[in-house]
Amino acid sequence: MILYISHRFLFRILDMYDVVADVLLDFEMLYTDESGELYCNEVKAVSSGLGEATMGTFVEFENAVKGENSRRALRGGVIHPVTRYVMNYIKLLVD
Repeated sequence: MILYISHRFLFRILDMYDVVADVLLDFEMLYTDESGELYCNEVKAVSSGLGEATMGTFVEFENAVKGENSRRALRGGVIHPVTRYVMNYIKLLVD
């Protein structure tokens, strides 16, 4: 199940994913017995859910861009606002 969460939350989700990935490594080292496996499985489930939420935000972002149907021509070679928005979003992702 892919969760559709606003693309504005993508960076928060990615930060949480990083933290959970770090915690998972700690949990696996701390809880080596059978009862610790439950904790590790729960952390893996949270990690998986965050991964699905990330995919959902990209799908939502893609649909928002595709759904923009502004066809008006801009004067003087001005960059279209949607193009500027997408480029800023991509820039933030790679930083």
